[in-house]
Amino acid sequence: MSETTGWGILGCGRMTDRRVAPAFRQCPTARLVAFQSRDAGKAEAYRAKYDAEIAYSDIDAFLANDDVQAVYIATPPAMHVEHVLQCLDAGKHVLVDKPIALTAADALRLVDSAEHHGKTLGVLHQQRFHPAIRRLVRLATDGTLGALHVVRIQIAMWLRIEGNWRYDAAVAGGGAAMDLAPHALDILLHLLGAPRRITATTSTHCLDADVEDFCAATIDFEKGPIGLVDVSYSAHGYGGRIEAFGDRGTFVSDGCLQQADEFTMSLRTADESVSAETHRYDGMCFRDAIEDFSAAVRMNRAPIVTGRHAVRVMRAIGAIYDSAGSGRSVSIPPE
Repeated sequence: MSETTGWGILGCGRMTDRRVAPAFRQCPTARLVAFQSRDAGKAEAYRAKYDAEIAYSDIDAFLANDDVQAVYIATPPAMHVEHVLQCLDAGKHVLVDKPIALTAADALRLVDSAEHHGKTLGVLHQQRFHPAIRRLVRLATDGTLGALHVVRIQIAMWLRIEGNWRYDAAVAGGGAAMDLAPHALDILLHLLGAPRRITATTSTHCLDADVEDFCAATIDFEKGPIGLVDVSYSAHGYGGRIEAFGDRGTFVSDGCLQQADEFTMSLRTADESVSAETHRYDGMCFRDAIEDFSAAVRMNRAPIVTGRHAVRVMRAIGAIYDSAGSGRSVSIPPE
């Protein structure tokens, strides 16, 4: 078994440059082989900047490179289905940026295709790998928090970039709910299980575009807990916040749901003991997500965030938009 996984990156955009490509330099078991972009000059510039072996403008040539075992797809959401299917058909394992697709039905098509081809499909929900979220999962699992009854997640930013494809509904599939809420839902569904009903509202307060800049949702889960989600493109803050309330303890973290330079964690238990910590953050959740997927490929196991889990996330996103559009609660049938 090879000790490294050869990677190609499909899409040379802002997230690739700022977050994902730099993370590969920190991955001892992932080898960056190739970049692909329709713009040959951009692909070559990224190749040179990040020490990859080769650049491509032609996607078929990119996928024909046998040294590329896994592909990270960093194209806009409306292109995910086409690109994931192309990569799977070419025999590649695929890690795709969230959202996996624009609908749950399309997400399920991708999962079925990966299973048909015998390839690994994962979704880059990198915040699952943040130290504070990992701490929360341990506290929820080992019984420190007791039975969780409410988990509240807030993610916001002031997003204003001229020409940003996120403001084009045909390309992005939606606004803050489609872009930011998947991270919140990934964590909520992992902690609380299957959702059964969602009540949501979306609105545009400050953004001059055809997508929403705000979404709030209440999610009722089958076993009783409630999840609260609040995401925005029009808030003067960054970092995100999670609050988890259990019958034995409460955990709160600020700065854990975006790439903030600093995050805090506090735990208060039923016996009134309190602990609080502040940490600097190195942004290595991208590295850890890539390393996990590389290990999944080498060891023939599922990644921590699977394509099938992402289907459940997209079912919830669909219910958010259905509820916001109808003004009613929307039930999510059991799988």
